[in-house]
Amino acid sequence: MTADEKQRELARYRMQQAAESLDEARFLQAGGKSTRSVINRVFELRQRMDYREQIEPRPDEAVQVLNQAEHFVQTVGTYLAALGKV
Repeated sequence: MTADEKQRELARYRMQQAAESLDEARFLQAGGKSTRSVINRVFELRQRMDYREQIEPRPDEAVQVLNQAEHFVQTVGTYLAALGKV
């Protein structure tokens, strides 16, 4: 496998992992899990919450973050596809 092929394979793997993380968060949200459980799927907010007092995000905040994450993953996937990297 060439270096370029390895890079493409890694990009595909990471995009799949991102999609699975979003699917898991959506599943938790639909299943009535706490918004904290859903939000924890988004790394940045999880990091901030881990170092502050325990808070319970509002459901609309969880939906907003998931929508933003989903849009980000789709945009990155489109960009990588246009470059022929996935």
